[in-house]
Amino acid sequence: MVIQAARRLYNTKGKNLPLPMVVELNRRLVKGYAHFKDDSRIVELRKSIVGYNKQLRLLGIRDHQVTYAKFSILQVVATLIYRLGKLVLLAIGTLPGFLLFTPVFIATKYLSAKKSKEALAASTVKLQGRDVMATWKLLIALAFAPALYAFYTASLTYWTYWNRVNGLVPDWVPLWSVVMIGMVLFPTITFAALRIGEVGMDIIKSLRPLVLSLNPSSANTLVRLRERRAALAHQVTEAINTMGPELFPDFDAARVVTDPFREASNTDTKAENDLPEIRRTSVSDHTEKMPSSEPLPRNESFHNLANIGFFSTRPPSRDRSRSRSASTRSGSRHGLKPLSALTQKDPLEDVSSRIRDAMRERGERRRRRSEDGSWDMASSGAGTPSSTEESRKDL
Repeated sequence: MVIQAARRLYNTKGKNLPLPMVVELNRRLVKGYAHFKDDSRIVELRKSIVGYNKQLRLLGIRDHQVTYAKFSILQVVATLIYRLGKLVLLAIGTLPGFLLFTPVFIATKYLSAKKSKEALAASTVKLQGRDVMATWKLLIALAFAPALYAFYTASLTYWTYWNRVNGLVPDWVPLWSVVMIGMVLFPTITFAALRIGEVGMDIIKSLRPLVLSLNPSSANTLVRLRERRAALAHQVTEAINTMGPELFPDFDAARVVTDPFREASNTDTKAENDLPEIRRTSVSDHTEKMPSSEPLPRNESFHNLANIGFFSTRPPSRDRSRSRSASTRSGSRHGLKPLSALTQKDPLEDVSSRIRDAMRERGERRRRRSEDGSWDMASSGAGTPSSTEESRKDL
């Protein structure tokens, strides 16, 4: 409670902080309080915040409602009348949904209280059993609410079938459309009652500070409480601005939390200042160290890295091999020695010609082998007499 009150008092500009910034601010306040909790300034500040919260609790108001003390009597009366009228209208709008959902309220309250007592009796660590109560309320509502809506829809359908809702529903309206209307109408009424009830509860909570502002005995108390809040906010801000830089190096007193974009821009500027000076080199700088005054050819530069086969798994094409051989020959004029000497004949053409010669020789050997086999079969067939001829010779 002390940390949350300090966070509200530190944000004195009335800005609506986003949730990540609120979480970061709470984390830093907790860390700072744990580090400086024995400091005399923090001890006195903690006593003042606890007393302020106690006075708010006695009056039954919240911290943001203390600002009502600066309203005039006419403003307080006008605001009170407006909110009372709005509350009456909201109560009328909430009544149908409240009546429809009353069985669910009764069932969830009775059964969840019973289950909570059983859980408290069976456990040694639970104090109030509110988690069990909330769980059973949710489970009962999830099971009972659809059944209740189905009962209301069936009742409306039967009423329409019996006498057309006392003659209010025309005869041309089919019963299946009544079922569809009931399935949409009853959940919508209860949901609207829920939303209207939330707004109504906020209005009810805001009525007490207005009534206290009209009471002469308590109006003076609210004025003094508002002055005390302003002084307490000044103390909290001074304490955080004084002790914050000792614990957080990136503390910025001009902001609630350090601006990440501002920090990033400072980091970029610092990085730019730390970079060494880069001097552009021209072709003339290279020619001073090379025997030739001609610049490097385009095929020896690394301007286009996409054409370099870093992960090539197939032999280069004919055009690429020619370009490489040409680049090697052109680079030799500038003192670049080739890795190996190449023959005048293209290696790919030499390999292809050898493959063709080998295939030709293989085909000729296969053809000769097939011709020799046919002649052997013919000679063996003519020189070996058959069994019928041998029998004729014996005769």
